[in-house]
Amino acid sequence: MKKSNDKYEEWLHQIHEEILDLNTNYTIWENMINIENNSSHFRKMGRLFQIWQNNNFVFKIVIQLCRLTENGNRTDDRSLYNFLIAIRDNNILSYKNYRNLYGNLDPLILTEEGIIEQFETLTKQKYTDSCFCETINNDINKLTNINNSIKKFRNKHIAHLTSYSGEIKKITFKRLKKNIEELGEIVNKYSNLLYTNTNFHELTDINIEDLLKDLFKKAWIN
Repeated sequence: MKKSNDKYEEWLHQIHEEILDLNTNYTIWENMINIENNSSHFRKMGRLFQIWQNNNFVFKIVIQLCRLTENGNRTDDRSLYNFLIAIRDNNILSYKNYRNLYGNLDPLILTEEGIIEQFETLTKQKYTDSCFCETINNDINKLTNINNSIKKFRNKHIAHLTSYSGEIKKITFKRLKKNIEELGEIVNKYSNLLYTNTNFHELTDINIEDLLKDLFKKAWIN
């Protein structure tokens, strides 16, 4: 298939790597917690370590989520938010561009009707529409909602030292996991819409749970 818009593809690839890192960090943390909580010795002695571990984990995840979902003012800011603004304002997303990625069709593999159906399923708009701002704006709003849910915590408890407030109680591990999943869905959507087959990889060859179990089966201090 033909490639197009290399500038945007490289940008999207960078965002994708960031989200893979988020997902990897969450998976490692989640499995570490399970290992620790299954240890009677750790439950008795490890409270201070787990507080330290959880704080560092949350701070890192919140910072990464913020930098992906914020409308950065720097010209070199490569947030996912700015990516969506750029492809919307430059009319990068169109059925014509999507169709061109497939070149000449083999009707035994994919038909014109099949491509149209795929495109409309992803965009939730008619392929004949002249602008796909609606679908992009919906995703921009999702990013804004994510950012609004965590930026006060970032501002008050990470970037600055302020008095304690209810913001610290609003950040939950469940919410952070949902935020990461939402970003992954958006990136996968535009990977399909702009490049169909991409070189973006998944961590399918790494079983983090087994890796951590093997790591902690032997004592570290002899």
